[in-house]
Amino acid sequence: MLKKIIFFLVLLLISLIFFLSSPFYFEEEKKVEFHVENLMALHQLPKILKQEKIIRNERFFRFLLRSSKIEKRISLGYYVFSNHESIFSIIFKLKTGKIEQTHITVIEGYDVYDIAKLLVQKGVIQNEETFIKASNEKKWLNFIQNEFHLNVASLEGFIYPETYQIPKGASYNLFIKIALQEFKKRIFTKYQYLSTKDFYRTLIISSLIQKETSLSEEMPLVSSVIYNRIRKGMKLQIDPTVIYTIKKMDLVSSSLKEGKINIQHRHFSLPSAYNTYYSKTIPPGPIANPSSSSFEAAVMPKKTDYLYFVANPETGRHTFTSNLKDHNLYVENYTRKKRLMKSNR
Repeated sequence: MLKKIIFFLVLLLISLIFFLSSPFYFEEEKKVEFHVENLMALHQLPKILKQEKIIRNERFFRFLLRSSKIEKRISLGYYVFSNHESIFSIIFKLKTGKIEQTHITVIEGYDVYDIAKLLVQKGVIQNEETFIKASNEKKWLNFIQNEFHLNVASLEGFIYPETYQIPKGASYNLFIKIALQEFKKRIFTKYQYLSTKDFYRTLIISSLIQKETSLSEEMPLVSSVIYNRIRKGMKLQIDPTVIYTIKKMDLVSSSLKEGKINIQHRHFSLPSAYNTYYSKTIPPGPIANPSSSSFEAAVMPKKTDYLYFVANPETGRHTFTSNLKDHNLYVENYTRKKRLMKSNR
């Protein structure tokens, strides 16, 4: 008789545990995001999950929390819990620190202004000025000095284009640190043989190449045009440097057309060392964050006599020429094509 009672009690206990730990499969899925920012927040979690109908029993969940000793090694951050997962799955998620990640994709050729916008969109920062100011902060410039032996005025050029994952709610400083480490791995380590002066000059030129073309096969050709013009003492006259100057001089709002920066004739004479229509030298710093392909093109330009290039509006590819007469013919031809394409929209 006693055995039957014990068996019945054990069966009842197992059934109770199964019920208390089971998900709400037959209800519409509901997800709750919870920020575990400290141990006090962790203590509030069982009550919140019960109120949100993610778990069935608060006390049972607290018992599992205590017995799992999660408090001693909890990863702080944002967690997402579902009413379609068991209570043990939730405990395992907390125990293994499966926190939500923010994916930040820095596209090749993004500058610090583009990245600032991206970080706002991703909820990493509240306003663009936060990152723009951070890009000039002494602690990061000292970091570059220590890691890359370069004395620079901005992070521009050192945020390697890549998709990064940082814990949701983490500081933008973590993103900067990871991106700088990626730059070190993907570019700096490979080209350590360059002198500091040559390395930084190459980084600047690679940023110009990156902004002119995204096609890796064209990059050595664009690079050759830049070096050929430098050797001849010609102004580089690269349009993206004008756009960058507009951004640096805070003239964006007065230069927009259909949501994009529209270069006007007056912009070509903007007095800035970054404006290659105004200045005869290369910019004093990068105008974007280049890829390893553009850096390689800046190190190994194609040997050509090209001095000009213009984009074909139909293909997006560039046509390269060695004299102004041929260049102007292509410009005229492509301008007509642009107008025709606009009129056919």
